Amino acid sequence: MHNVSLDPTDGVQNSLDCFAHNVKSNREADDLLVQVSLGWGLSQSLKFEQLDVLAKRVFKVAKNSPYSCFDSSIDHLLAKALAEGEPIRIVFKDNSFKDDSAKADVKWLIKQHSH
Repeated sequence: MHNVSLDPTDGVQNSLDCFAHNVKSNREADDLLVQVSLGWGLSQSLKFEQLDVLAKRVFKVAKNSPYSCFDSSIDHLLAKALAEGEPIRIVFKDNSFKDDSAKADVKWLIKQHSH
């Protein structure tokens, strides 16, 4: 990911684009999965599965532990399908959502399915 920890005196106004797209352009989903799982403190020896859910590439870690999807055009249908598996966490790239409405719908849906 891009370094987004900037000091306001560093000319942040001229580099606000890094906040909109904080993933480096040459990163693949596997790279993001490793970074996210390390950030969660997950052992890399856990079983990582790749699933196809509604034509999206989803990573599942150790049964119902975190799910990750870094594809684009995320909508409430995918979130609902993932939530049915009762994961403890679901992560998407912030700019992966089909639109702002889909992002709000996904947040609401996941909140409704959380325990």
